[in-house]
Amino acid sequence: MKQVFTAVLAALGGVIAGAAGMAMAVESAAPKAYYVGNVQEVKDTVTYRDYATKVQDTINPFGGRFIVRGAEPVILDASRKPPGYIVVIEFPNMRNLRAWWDSPIYSGIRPIRERLTTGQNYAVEGVPPG
Repeated sequence: MKQVFTAVLAALGGVIAGAAGMAMAVESAAPKAYYVGNVQEVKDTVTYRDYATKVQDTINPFGGRFIVRGAEPVILDASRKPPGYIVVIEFPNMRNLRAWWDSPIYSGIRPIRERLTTGQNYAVEGVPPG
């Protein structure tokens, strides 16, 4: 009886470990997500610099990292150049990006950006892995 119990526990452990591995595989299969900001005007550069130094601490807990920070766009065709500069932050997935955007830590400083800048903010998913 003890051998049967041990075998059942081992099988159950294998099922649990397999399910956890599948959940991790599904999580890692989610496409990365990107916050894209086009900052067109900054009304107070000194205060905005203070805001910008705080952003890194808000994205870290959500796996975010800056891909582009304050870059001026280069036009490759006859399009009109958008004003301002571009910010791109990569997140492991859209869930993490939305969690950052809605988090108390970012919500605490977001009004500073909203008050001091004009522009657009987007969230886009990348191509699924594989």
